[in-house]
Amino acid sequence: MKYLFLILILLVSLESFAGGNRCGLGSKIFGGKKGITSQTFENSTNRVSSGGASISYGTSGCKHDGNLFIDGFGMNGTEQLEYVDSNFEELIIQVAKGQGEYLDGLAYVVGCPQTAYSSFRSMARKTYQSISNQEVTPVILLNETKRELRRDPVLKQSCQNIVAG
Repeated sequence: MKYLFLILILLVSLESFAGGNRCGLGSKIFGGKKGITSQTFENSTNRVSSGGASISYGTSGCKHDGNLFIDGFGMNGTEQLEYVDSNFEELIIQVAKGQGEYLDGLAYVVGCPQTAYSSFRSMARKTYQSISNQEVTPVILLNETKRELRRDPVLKQSCQNIVAG
């Protein structure tokens, strides 16, 4: 039983070693002190209380950029390609239709704000029409999407991560 307890404490404290975000109810109670003990109690408190809600709502000292993916997933070309590759089958259907959650995910991955998603969807559908006569791969889809984004004067300004792949 005590081994189970030690394993649980170790698992809960792993975030301490990784330099967690240091916010939430736990950081308020334990003051963000250095040391494995206070960080373990901080992380444990966050896990059983308000950790996720604090990050989501920006309370208890937690801040984020308003995006679903707190760590900024998908901001470089490698991560963009990983997203397209791992979701390719659904994504290609949604690109052809000009709508869908995977397509909105692609808009996010290339740095478009939600206010630009409607324009992005229309642009993506036109992109599909221009590449549908060839064998489409994840690389082609991503590169052509980014090329079309750079051509669109509005999306070029709105979407931040469209450098050539």
